[in-house]
Amino acid sequence: MNFGIILFMKKLSYKYFRLTPIEIHVANLIKNNHSTKEIASLLDISKRTVEFHRDKIREKIGIKNISFFKL
Repeated sequence: MNFGIILFMKKLSYKYFRLTPIEIHVANLIKNNHSTKEIASLLDISKRTVEFHRDKIREKIGIKNISFFKL
């Protein structure tokens, strides 16, 4: 990915949602239909850590219906 695009995405996400870099990464993987298990494997973290990041993303962007955001 182009460095300029990455920088823009980070600034945009921080300005509007205050997402951390790992939350941005997890959100992008979710957007690409990866399951919690797949994300945990790709990032070499536990499924519980992925669930924690999903919860923080939902909280920051104001999603109330978790079934919409959870696989």
